[in-house]
Amino acid sequence: WRTASWIYNQALLNKGEAFGLPHLGVKMIWHVLLTVCIDYTCISQDVAHVQTKEECHAIVRRLVAIPPDGDWHSVTYQCKPLGSEST
Repeated sequence: WRTASWIYNQALLNKGEAFGLPHLGVKMIWHVLLTVCIDYTCISQDVAHVQTKEECHAIVRRLVAIPPDGDWHSVTYQCKPLGSEST
């Protein structure tokens, strides 16, 4: 079951605003996370920090167009709120 508060906060996240703090004018920081893997070893690093989800996805679109260097088995870019964890 979803509460009204949860639905509201999801809408804010989709707009790129801070979780539950839009009235304070606080914006969420988004980051582009690069993850490269070879065999069973993966390495991740921040590539960029931006203020909106849209900016983040625009950067990812540009980055995926660049051919990867090295012998990586996978190269992925992900937009995430800074400090968040994947589930």
